[in-house]
Amino acid sequence: MFSLTFIMCESVSAQSSAKYPTLIHFGAAQGLKRTVAACLRYCPAVRQACVLQNKDGMCPRELAEKYGHFELSEDLQDFEVILPLQELSPAYK
Repeated sequence: MFSLTFIMCESVSAQSSAKYPTLIHFGAAQGLKRTVAACLRYCPAVRQACVLQNKDGMCPRELAEKYGHFELSEDLQDFEVILPLQELSPAYK
């Protein structure tokens, strides 16, 4: 069902043939804030998971927004903004 090896092997702009290719996608669509938060914190391939598109061409942030989980969508957007900053500055590590 959910696969991390798929994410790590594919390019960053990959698209999956699954409706919920990762646990982040499923959690975002269902509004599972704690599940998504745990994935963002502990998933080794979180960057790739956040940009991976599902079979409908939607990333987790877009799924959260589509299903009315606007706060979760904002959290995912904030996370996407912070990721590049973490690479540039040791203060974020």
